[in-house]
Amino acid sequence: MPILTMHRTSVVVWVMLIFGFSTAVAEENPGETFKLSGTVYDKDTHDGLPGVSVFFPALKKGTITDAHGHYVISGLKAGTYEVTAQIIGYGIYKKTIELNRSITLDITLTPDPLQIEGSTVTVERDNVMDSYQSVTALDEGQLDQHRGQTLGETLKDVPGVSLLQTGPSIAKPVVRGLHSQRVVVLNDGVTQEGQQWGGEHAPEIDPFAAGSITVIRGASGLEYGAGAIGGVIRVEPSPLPEHAGIGGELSLNGFTNNRQMAGALRIEGGLANKPGFGWRAQVSGRKAGNAQTPRYVIGNSGFQEFNGSAAVGFRNHRWESQLYYSHFGTELGIYKGSHIGNTSDLIAAIKRNRVPLTEDDFSFAIGNPRQVITHDLISARVHRQTDAGDRFEFQGGWQRNHRQEFDSHKPLGTPAEDLKKPSFDLSLYTYTADVRWRHRPIGDFAGTIGVNVMRQRNVNQAIRLIPSFRTYNAGLYWIEKWVQDDWSAEAGLRYDQRWLDASFTAQQQLKLGVNENEDHVYRSTSAAVGVNRRFAEYWSIGINAGTAWRPPGVNELYSNGVHHGTAQYEIGDPAMGVEKSYSTDITLHHNSEKINGDVSVFVNRMDNYIHLYPSRKPTLTIRGAFPTFRYAQTEAQLTGIDGQIQWHALDIVRLDAGWSIVRGRDLKKDEPLIYMPSDRFSGLMHWHFSDAGTIHEPYVDIGITWYRRQSHVPEGAETFVNDADSVTVTPPPGYVTVDFEVGCEWHTSWSPITISLAINNVFNTRYANYLSRFRYYIDDPGRNIVLRVQIPFGNLEF
Repeated sequence: MPILTMHRTSVVVWVMLIFGFSTAVAEENPGETFKLSGTVYDKDTHDGLPGVSVFFPALKKGTITDAHGHYVISGLKAGTYEVTAQIIGYGIYKKTIELNRSITLDITLTPDPLQIEGSTVTVERDNVMDSYQSVTALDEGQLDQHRGQTLGETLKDVPGVSLLQTGPSIAKPVVRGLHSQRVVVLNDGVTQEGQQWGGEHAPEIDPFAAGSITVIRGASGLEYGAGAIGGVIRVEPSPLPEHAGIGGELSLNGFTNNRQMAGALRIEGGLANKPGFGWRAQVSGRKAGNAQTPRYVIGNSGFQEFNGSAAVGFRNHRWESQLYYSHFGTELGIYKGSHIGNTSDLIAAIKRNRVPLTEDDFSFAIGNPRQVITHDLISARVHRQTDAGDRFEFQGGWQRNHRQEFDSHKPLGTPAEDLKKPSFDLSLYTYTADVRWRHRPIGDFAGTIGVNVMRQRNVNQAIRLIPSFRTYNAGLYWIEKWVQDDWSAEAGLRYDQRWLDASFTAQQQLKLGVNENEDHVYRSTSAAVGVNRRFAEYWSIGINAGTAWRPPGVNELYSNGVHHGTAQYEIGDPAMGVEKSYSTDITLHHNSEKINGDVSVFVNRMDNYIHLYPSRKPTLTIRGAFPTFRYAQTEAQLTGIDGQIQWHALDIVRLDAGWSIVRGRDLKKDEPLIYMPSDRFSGLMHWHFSDAGTIHEPYVDIGITWYRRQSHVPEGAETFVNDADSVTVTPPPGYVTVDFEVGCEWHTSWSPITISLAINNVFNTRYANYLSRFRYYIDDPGRNIVLRVQIPFGNLEF
């Protein structure tokens, strides 16, 4: 039995012991008690601030503000106490109050960029002390260290997050071993819908547009609906400005490995005669040539991208409204060596141990196979705060995702006018609406009742790997939160129903043995409960247990053909049922002046777990020979541990450490699950120096990351054979990479300019990650030197 596999009874016993001990050592508070309540506001925007830690250090009691900045602390004895309020990105609030009755205290926090300087992507907000799950929040200052990269690359150092890569230009996040339809990604509050079922279909989100990113690890199906089994990634633009005038920022990036050039221009502002009104417009672009490993150039791996977004909104103490539009457009090459003409050459290519048969030169040209993707999003939201404390929220979204994939091979005799047509052409239209009522606090309770609806239409205009389909979804949920003294708890229920109507051409009907239309109805109930206990001044423990689900995707049901982007022949199963998750995770938090961090242990039992499993015999088609993969269902269990810690060893030195370990088990076959991420351990040393003249906030980072070889795999699973030969692929060796970064703010007479220089993979280590889809053929890219410059400008008043 794997070392991380836990019996459910053992988990419950340990939780009861920990909570029982913390209760036993807690100080009793007899006699009359009082309550402190109020709202925490942003000084600039006057909005309520969620996630702020409001705390009595002397009493070791506190809470966090809800989504609207409200807080309530009960069970306070009479006396004079200091109360603090803090969250990363704002100055710390301290005030001494006298308690002889229940009082209301509204708090205003001032934005303070120095509070976020020097943080790494593994730093979590102070409010983790009161969270039930493992959460990582990245603010704009932290994201600036990764501008110009994909969403997946931005998140790759977050504990519990790995990358599923398809060549050097495509990366999608894997959360605790789960990805694609099991991880919900929200862009400006709207669930991203973009053919995410494909292993190489990364989220179509502008890497420059995010103002903050929050990663919730573990099942989160109550508010986010079907699919949030592995976790949730929330990508939010920065709040719109409300001050008069115009300002903005110019960001420029350069990367040496693929000679990538990237940049973004943001302009934003408000109007003097329209307080509360704000607007923003942004454009960005990236262009790169072929990436390079330590030994060779990866042919046809360049890409080019152009994105834009615009937003306008209004806020006051009662109303908030915003209209947001974003466009994402990219063209990217797929490594041509993955598209091979016959099965003998395919097996020979795999046997070469990631050494291409032919050498490629560097080029910016993008040839076939390639992908052209556009994604457009319109989001509209309106929030209304009542005098009584209720809040009503509406958010509507429209999305259009257009994906074209061009093959490197065409059948003999193809007309000249058809040679430039895509082999894969999908248009996905999605309409969503969310309505929420966040009711006023009732005693120690506050909660949310919400409804989500979705309508989706997918139109297939070329070779039909999947059929055209329509999907309808409706969900209803109710979540309540209770806070008292050092305890907080949250529980909720949700019901979802989804309708799928797939339509097939005559050719598909013959090939798959289906009718012209196939209808499916899926329904499920989800539930969750979370409890958090502060048991000492700097310690808290949270436990979250819940269920989540998702229906099978149309690709898992009806795929039967070549998936060009991943260079695989995929076969679905129309008889698949609903995938159900039963998960428990326990998170221990510590947050003191010198040390902060957390460690989470999780167990996720999954019924009808859907996975893509390799077949022994490749499939030969008129477009070449491809490894064959079949969708199958089994009973599975995922267990693991992830976390991070920061130690402020000296005034100028901070030491960071992080780890992510996942074990997957096929309970039916009693063998490891295939394609689980490798164990990862990372460390970083950060030096922060004093200002010197015009140089402010100088720093130096040295980081090291160790990926262990993935040894927990089913034996012989990746064996491919033909009539004359065979090859067995084993996981690649483990590896260590070293990174270096130096940066500062240069204060000129007209603007502070932020400059950083980073060297990723300093020693140009050769490696291939186990989750790389092209590790059969090529290594991952080598050393990359990155220069980033950010130039703010403004403020012109109108």
